[in-house]
Amino acid sequence: MPAQPSSPPPGSQPLTTASARLTAAEAERIAAEYYGFRAAARRLDGERDDNFRLRGEDGVTRLMKVTHPAEDPEVTDFHTRVLEHLADSDPGLPVQRLVPTLSGSLRLTITTQDGALRAARMTTYLQGRLLHTVTPTQRPLLREIGRTLARLNRALRTFTHPAAFQPHLWDLQHAHLLRKMTGDIPPGPRRDLLLACLDRFDNVVRPALPALRAQVVHNDFSGDNVLVDDAGLHVSGILDFGDMTHAPVAADVAVAAAYQLADGDDPMGPALDVVAGYHVDDPLTRQELGLLYDLVLTRMVVRIAVTEWRAARFPDNRAYILRNTPRSWAQLEQLLATTDTTVTARLLHACGME
Repeated sequence: MPAQPSSPPPGSQPLTTASARLTAAEAERIAAEYYGFRAAARRLDGERDDNFRLRGEDGVTRLMKVTHPAEDPEVTDFHTRVLEHLADSDPGLPVQRLVPTLSGSLRLTITTQDGALRAARMTTYLQGRLLHTVTPTQRPLLREIGRTLARLNRALRTFTHPAAFQPHLWDLQHAHLLRKMTGDIPPGPRRDLLLACLDRFDNVVRPALPALRAQVVHNDFSGDNVLVDDAGLHVSGILDFGDMTHAPVAADVAVAAAYQLADGDDPMGPALDVVAGYHVDDPLTRQELGLLYDLVLTRMVVRIAVTEWRAARFPDNRAYILRNTPRSWAQLEQLLATTDTTVTARLLHACGME
């Protein structure tokens, strides 16, 4: 049986502490009592918080998030203030807007039926299909994904918050801290592969990170957090700022690219268009492009290590936590079959920087 890590990594408490699930009935009560919004609630999937779609009696649809009780109040404030900032810095950006309570506040703290003190917020509902339900093989959509992330990063460039610098389990800068999490993967070639990738991170990526431009970034521009229109041709929304952190811009681009890897012999193919689209509106430097291959590798390692580690601790939610892990293993192995110099040359070509 795999050894248990001696202690959870920094920033992991909301992911490692179980909490009572909020019921749909309780979400409906909160919506009516604090927002005057009478609606039927339906639970949505989530990694740590309780999320509900609320369909109002008036036909309006909204979303409610009730944060994990272990979340630091400063982090909750971080997530609220970024939505306020984006509403001012780029009003046309397709992100959710905060809905005020009956008293006019954008912040709400409640005591749930199990006695826990938790923060809640209601937002508008964005129309569209989750990107992961569409296969974005068309280059215009892939490039628009990159351009949308660039627009978001430009809007976030002047935003800061103390909580942005707290340790975060999904922050690529701190991948070296996840080495002990590989203990939940059985000994053998796959664990060795992850450890070799972490060695490469320590030797190649980590020393280069301090020289890169950094800011508050979304940090999870994935198929679960990007909406597209019904035709699957254009980005219509950006969801879930719960993984935000202050990190290198290149790491954020790598995260988006990692979620658009293809299956098969050329995993980086679609990702090249995402990066090229980003480069149009927020040009990347040669140094940033030179690190992207390793940053994508690192994101894949983090995805695998964190999900395997969490699945071992929450067996009842194992199927949801590991839903994408087999594909991640396959893509990581395909990525390692290519070389960093080959990928970097292709990235430079895609961005017109040969």
